[in-house]
Amino acid sequence: MMQELLVPGSVALVSAKSKSAKRNHSGFTVRNWREADDLLRAGIDEVLVGLSGRAAVDVVFGISDTGADDDIKRAFQTLSSLLGKSCADGFWLHSPTCGFFDEEDGYDDAEGIKQRRQVVASHMLGHYYGKAKRTLLRNRALLERLAAALAEKSYLTSKDIAQLKQGVSLKTPDYL
Repeated sequence: MMQELLVPGSVALVSAKSKSAKRNHSGFTVRNWREADDLLRAGIDEVLVGLSGRAAVDVVFGISDTGADDDIKRAFQTLSSLLGKSCADGFWLHSPTCGFFDEEDGYDDAEGIKQRRQVVASHMLGHYYGKAKRTLLRNRALLERLAAALAEKSYLTSKDIAQLKQGVSLKTPDYL
């Protein structure tokens, strides 16, 4: 549900529990990701959402969740890729595939470019983790309402989420 705060309108359905014939799952979220025409924004959205679980554990329990290591690696790889492929944060100055490039200096310094990209990606990772955490702190009351509604109903649709964001309580269906 943190995704909905970080990327408004991106959650179509969230479920607290899903059962399959083989085993129980902890739940799922159906997402509406941005259109592919804004790959940089979509990549940043993916990073924010990936870091939100760790940020939530940090805010609620006061510890960094070491179980989120894969999420952090994935976010770092996404940021690194954005710096290279989308030429974000000035990397168009250093890449033969983007913008202006001095061929005499650039091709011999591929390892230097990679190292600079990793430094910038690490810095950006900290920035986006902070943004995810601040968003969670600013919207904690809403997140708690969403969590309570999800626990009660076991699933929320985008319409339910919109109502809760507006401060409107969900009505219990007659069949429950």
